[in-house]
Amino acid sequence: GACCEVAGPAGGGQARLLCSTSRLRSRALNMAALRQRCGALALALARCNHAGLPRGLAGAPEIFDGRAKRAQRARKAYGRRLKEDKNARDGMPPPLPEMLGHQVTSKLLDTLFDVQREFPTVLNVGGACEEALALLRQSKKSMEKIIVADTSHDMIKKLTRSSGRDGDIEVHGLVAEEDMLPLATASCDLVVSSLGLHWVNDLPLAMQECSRVLKEDGLFLAALFAEDTLSELRVSCTLAHEERLGGVASRVSPFVRAGELGTLMSAAGLRLTTIDVDPIKIRYPSAAHLVEHLRSMAESNALQARTSLSRDVAMATSAIYDAMFSSSEDDGGGVYATYQVVYLIGWKASKNQPKEAARGSATVSLKELDRLLSDRDTSSKGPDA
Repeated sequence: GACCEVAGPAGGGQARLLCSTSRLRSRALNMAALRQRCGALALALARCNHAGLPRGLAGAPEIFDGRAKRAQRARKAYGRRLKEDKNARDGMPPPLPEMLGHQVTSKLLDTLFDVQREFPTVLNVGGACEEALALLRQSKKSMEKIIVADTSHDMIKKLTRSSGRDGDIEVHGLVAEEDMLPLATASCDLVVSSLGLHWVNDLPLAMQECSRVLKEDGLFLAALFAEDTLSELRVSCTLAHEERLGGVASRVSPFVRAGELGTLMSAAGLRLTTIDVDPIKIRYPSAAHLVEHLRSMAESNALQARTSLSRDVAMATSAIYDAMFSSSEDDGGGVYATYQVVYLIGWKASKNQPKEAARGSATVSLKELDRLLSDRDTSSKGPDA
């Protein structure tokens, strides 16, 4: 810590006074770093034990930097809280929810209105958990308890600070990784994850964890970004790096292929799965506004192998983006960005669920079925058709 020296009384020498504030701040930072290291070690050991593998051999490659992602989510929570407090002081209504997160979460939770079931205990995991929590509270599914799990303590504190109970619904916060949920097996009726699973290093394990905490015939709903997301930004960054530095560096995170998610869900013990791919295009005034939007969503680059971006490369990326992916004047001008959103629906395996027929047990071929349908359509039109 910093220190200062003052002259003591005559003959008394010099008294050295430590600045207590700097000293306490230094100790707090050291303790925070120690807790973070211990927490990371505990998570690693727990993941090894959970997977049943020797320590040091379990887990997927660490593609994403969990510490950076937690910091991004903490900044998102802090910025959102500042806006809410400012509006409250000024007598204004709360700020509107983030547009993309709200749109995706709203479409994801529309599935609940088609299900004639009640979900007493709900787990809301990561991503757009704030938007999901607000929409779950508004649903009419007789929910008794909502558990919000996120890797950021600041995000959990923000979501649960207003009230631990909203009407008849209890709201609990839980700081946890998506692929290591500290919940009892078969303890939840519904698991919701909106725009969070694409940042998980071990996606198969995360889906297994979501399936594990579900009760039999429990519902799993998830939305995540897939491989074609931000393809325009990826192309612009690649061309700018090649032009300015003569090489290529990763600036946009890799995303899962939509076709692989069905296999992952089946391997996790989810049945009657449904996968829907929805490309969303959003128009921005410029590439800089796109980057700002990504930061506000806590969707900035969090790769382990990321490097700092020089001003020269950033300006070249913006210029290439504006030139290659600009919208027409009829559409309002500016530039556009593509988000490929994949919606997942699955049910925990249960004895009461409909079972698919055994392979080869069909009594009518598809060709015969097509002929029967064609004959029915012809007869329904009548002789004068």
